[in-house]
Amino acid sequence: MKKFFCLSLLLSLTCVLLAQNTQNAKLKKVTIYQNGALIEKSLTVNLQKGENSFVISGNAGQIVGNDVNFSCSSDWFITSSMVEKNNDSEIAYLKNNLSATAYDKYVGIKHKADSLGEQISTNNKLIALYTKQLAALDNMKSLNEINYFDSVGNLKEQFVFQQEQTKKLYSSIAQTKATNKNLAYQKSLLDRQLDEFLRKNTGGKNVPKATSNLIVNIYSNKAMANQTINYSYIVYGVACSYSYDVMFDKDNSQAVFALKASLQQSTDENWKDCEIVLSTGLMQQSSAQEDLPVYYLGNNIATAYRARPLMAKANAVMLDASNADGIEEYQEAEIMESVATVQDLTLNREYTLNSNYCIASKDNAQNIMLAFDTVKAVFTHFSTPKNEQKVYFTALLPDWENLSLLDANCKVYLDKKYITSTYMNVSETEDTMKFFVGEDKNVKISRKVTKTSPNKANMFSKEVEQTVNISINIKNAGSEAISLNLKDQIPISSKAEIKITNVNSTQGILDSSTGLIKWNLDLKAYEQKEIQFSYTVKYPRDYNLRLN
Repeated sequence: MKKFFCLSLLLSLTCVLLAQNTQNAKLKKVTIYQNGALIEKSLTVNLQKGENSFVISGNAGQIVGNDVNFSCSSDWFITSSMVEKNNDSEIAYLKNNLSATAYDKYVGIKHKADSLGEQISTNNKLIALYTKQLAALDNMKSLNEINYFDSVGNLKEQFVFQQEQTKKLYSSIAQTKATNKNLAYQKSLLDRQLDEFLRKNTGGKNVPKATSNLIVNIYSNKAMANQTINYSYIVYGVACSYSYDVMFDKDNSQAVFALKASLQQSTDENWKDCEIVLSTGLMQQSSAQEDLPVYYLGNNIATAYRARPLMAKANAVMLDASNADGIEEYQEAEIMESVATVQDLTLNREYTLNSNYCIASKDNAQNIMLAFDTVKAVFTHFSTPKNEQKVYFTALLPDWENLSLLDANCKVYLDKKYITSTYMNVSETEDTMKFFVGEDKNVKISRKVTKTSPNKANMFSKEVEQTVNISINIKNAGSEAISLNLKDQIPISSKAEIKITNVNSTQGILDSSTGLIKWNLDLKAYEQKEIQFSYTVKYPRDYNLRLN
């Protein structure tokens, strides 16, 4: 009995000591990247000389042990740290609020979801391993520092080996990513099933989520009071997307890019009253390779290509305000106040929100206006009536590179009225950024083609001649003057027996190598103009040519 009493007393004292060493850290800062978030916390502790042990509770439930980093001091340092899952509150709540049958069903579904999560985590480690192996192949000494006396056969053998292994690794990475995508989809279905199950069986009440405890051991050179320990960890259940409202102002010849962020997180940890920073970069950049592998020149046919010159092209034409079914054309640009301070770093841009935010886990997405950038805009019209007898309105931004723009979806507004939506791909933009805003129905254009009948030069000739006349009529029915870039073309002969002569491109600039003709026209309000050009084609009389 005495031994039992002593053991009980010892356990009680141990529990008291553990309770005294359990700490809750304060959330200081959340930095949100495109592929996750960095959580920064701090706590104040009293240290005794020698070993100290603490349990830091209330951390996100999805922490990975290797992703936790602690600060250190000249007087103390972290000797070890461990992540321990803590789902006691969740289990206790469910046991008290669910029937035994419902609880067993919930545990079964959750076990399947957790198993899928473990498979995804294992596959991510495999992908990291394959990536390291690829880097090792790229840095193979036998391929980067070739001995002068190496035979061609030996070099070829090394190259084939590297090529085959590289293909296998890329294939393994692709297959593992595809597997993870499928697993993630299955897990999302189970997670959704769990949420729906809890909603129905708990009356919609919020169930306490699993958290993580950090068990930290600290060695201190001396006894110290009120020591601040800072630490951070990475979480991945974060969705942050960027979009722009691009607002064109013709009167002031400018474009305003309003950057917005849509932010949602499901880390099972509420971010309360903390500093929020949104970064345009990634948490972990891939390692760059400085060296070049041996360049083997084989009998391969090179294919030349040219990058697409246009950065942003509207995927819908301007909405007709007279259309009874059209609603969005009356939507005005939402003018919101920017709530962030912008800082340009070496590799990315950061937006620090000016006030502390509360972003709850699994809450609805929050839309936050981050910044406004203004740039000069040149407004013009263009038309290619051979393709489409319409005139489109275009905004040109020659100084767009002064802005730090992101690849993002855009809503386009003209004079505060919604026009269309498009996607902005900054990496494919040339010197001048173009926005094809939409059709200007105040400008009418028509193209008419007339052709003479094929005529023989003489009765014995095996060739015929045919003249093509093209007339383009433009009418500016609007009350403002416009500038119009007009394009058309003449054909280019692909055979010696087809001859194109007597080209007359009135006031147009002809590129004889491509047959393209350009006109830069100015039309006053309500002005009408007609453009004509013609050409003659001589070809064998048994040919059937399509001339337009």
